[in-house]
Amino acid sequence: MAATERQKEAITTHDRSLVVTAGAGTGKTYVLVQKYLHLIETRGVEVPSILALTFTEKAAAEMRERIRRELSQRRGPVWEKAAEDFMIAPVQTFHSFCAQVLREFPIEAGLEPGFIVLDERQVSRIHARAFEELVHSPQPGTVNDAIITVLSIFDQGTVRKMLSEMYGKRLSYDRFFATLAGGQDQVLDSWIAEVSSFRDREIRDLQQDRSFCLAVSILLNLAARYEGTDDRAAAYL
Repeated sequence: MAATERQKEAITTHDRSLVVTAGAGTGKTYVLVQKYLHLIETRGVEVPSILALTFTEKAAAEMRERIRRELSQRRGPVWEKAAEDFMIAPVQTFHSFCAQVLREFPIEAGLEPGFIVLDERQVSRIHARAFEELVHSPQPGTVNDAIITVLSIFDQGTVRKMLSEMYGKRLSYDRFFATLAGGQDQVLDSWIAEVSSFRDREIRDLQQDRSFCLAVSILLNLAARYEGTDDRAAAYL
């Protein structure tokens, strides 16, 4: 698989933080694997010093297998040592890594050393129980009125789904509700800033996209060539 220009940039850039966003099957894992290898090859970084984290166990297993396969195909003392070190290398999920750190420093974290990380099914059961208590148990202040109002508009399944989504993105929603509490002007200013930031990012990405710039250049040349003519297609340039 040949890397694109943007992928090469992500693979070879090590002096600053990068975020790679793309849809499924577009090569994100490929970029991470190549970046891992590039650190070893060009920076002399040893495998135990590289921390590779993913969101799911499946993705961690896939990354580990790809890196292992790449290392096994390379020859030389550096790669042989890397392949040996990789047998116990940290390629894991964010949850596993955080749990490992917390277990090493339980006193500082204020946790019991034997704590467990909940899996998705356990979390789902806790969410279901919390939702039932929210809907069917007396709530303080104006919470009951708010629940009644919401349930008069949406069914329980929809409300539960919305609350679950909000919980999963609670940091973003906390900021949103804090902005909302600031009044209409603060909400409007926040949205304007967000839209402006999104626009600037999109423009910057498009300016760095060679295919897009080439297409724009071709369209501009065609528009100039057919300006003032009776060509019907020129109206679309």
